[in-house]
Amino acid sequence: MEYPSSEWSKLKRYVEDGRYSIDNNVQENAIRPFYVGRHSWSFSDTVAGADASVNLYSLLQNCPVNGIDGYPYLCALFKALPTAQTADGFPALLPWRIDPTSA
Repeated sequence: MEYPSSEWSKLKRYVEDGRYSIDNNVQENAIRPFYVGRHSWSFSDTVAGADASVNLYSLLQNCPVNGIDGYPYLCALFKALPTAQTADGFPALLPWRIDPTSA
């Protein structure tokens, strides 16, 4: 009974506010790809390869946040990538700026 007593103020919040979830499954499912990816990233041969993997992974994780399907986005990205001649052209290729139906 010592643990619930010491955490009583936090436990009360769940009962007082019906918006709080009884578990954290949504949060755990959101971070699961990072956890699984962490194991895969340990096999990167070079720092540049690990950086490339992280950049690609970040792009793909931004797709669902912006309501975009990742595969059509990647198709459109690889088609439009040669048009970015300088670093200033890359922001136009972000998931929320490129039209995934243009692939």
